[in-house]
Amino acid sequence: HGLGAGAGGNINVDAGNLTLPNNASIKAAAESSGAAGVIGIDARSVQLRSGALLTGSTSGAGKGGNIQIASGTLTINGQNPSSGGLDIPTGIEAVTRSLDSPAAGGEIQVTADTVLLDHKGSISTTSFGQGAGGNIKVSSGNLTLANNSSIRAAAESSGDAGIVAISSLALNLQSGAIITASTSGAGKGGNIQILSDT
Repeated sequence: HGLGAGAGGNINVDAGNLTLPNNASIKAAAESSGAAGVIGIDARSVQLRSGALLTGSTSGAGKGGNIQIASGTLTINGQNPSSGGLDIPTGIEAVTRSLDSPAAGGEIQVTADTVLLDHKGSISTTSFGQGAGGNIKVSSGNLTLANNSSIRAAAESSGDAGIVAISSLALNLQSGAIITASTSGAGKGGNIQILSDT
C-alpha cells in the first residue's frame, strides 16, 4: 500500500506454479499521493480460482499499480466449489476511484502461451473517478474465454476507459464471453485492438 507521498513497494512473485484459491488476493494500492507498486508474476503456471483476485488500485492522487504476468499457462476460473453454486467473479483488475484527482489507473499486461478464462473469470480495468482507466494488453498463443468470462475496459464516471489490445494466434469466445471497452458515464469508451490468426 502507498498511504502517503512515497511510492508503494513492488510485489514480485517468481514461482514454478502459483495458485490462488477461494477469495485469496494480492493487492497493490495507492491511497494518497504516492504511486502504488507493481505486481509482477513470472511462473510456469498461474491459477486464480473461486473468487481469487489480483488488484492494482488507486483511491488518491497516486497512479494505480500495474500488474504484469508472464506465464506458460494462465487460468482464471470462477467456478463455485460448492456443487450447483453460482460462479464467483474472479480475476485480475486495475481500478481508479478518486473523484477529486485525475490519477490514472494501472495497466494490466499478460504474456502467456495459453490463457483460459472460464466461469466469470475476468481481466478488467475500470475508472470510477476522474482518472483514465488503465490499458489491457494480452499476448498469447491460445486465448479462450468461456461461460460469461470477460476482458473489459470500462468508464463508470468522468475518466476515460482504457484500451484493450489482444494479440493471439488463436482466439475463442464461447457461451456468453465478451471483450469490451465501454462507458456508462461522462468518460470516453476505450478502443479494442485484436490481432489473431483464427
